Amino acid sequence: MYNEWCTENSFESKLPKAVRARKDAALAADRAKQQLLDPHLTAKAPEERVIPYSDALFRDAAIQWLIETHQVFPCASSFKRI
Repeated sequence: MYNEWCTENSFESKLPKAVRARKDAALAADRAKQQLLDPHLTAKAPEERVIPYSDALFRDAAIQWLIETHQVFPCASSFKRI
């Protein structure tokens, strides 16, 4: 009788079985809707990336690389002039 009244008056039933049925239906609809990520992904235009260059930055990066990789780099004073 309560369910009939709910249907006639456009009222959502608050009985546990009806609430559970609505939750299960919503969950099933959600699972069916999102099977793949493709509809949710969009292609993004690549942005131009300009890396600032300066001789000082290059020199610092080269020195850091020499130190971190334990490179042997002879000093200019160790060269003999011929």
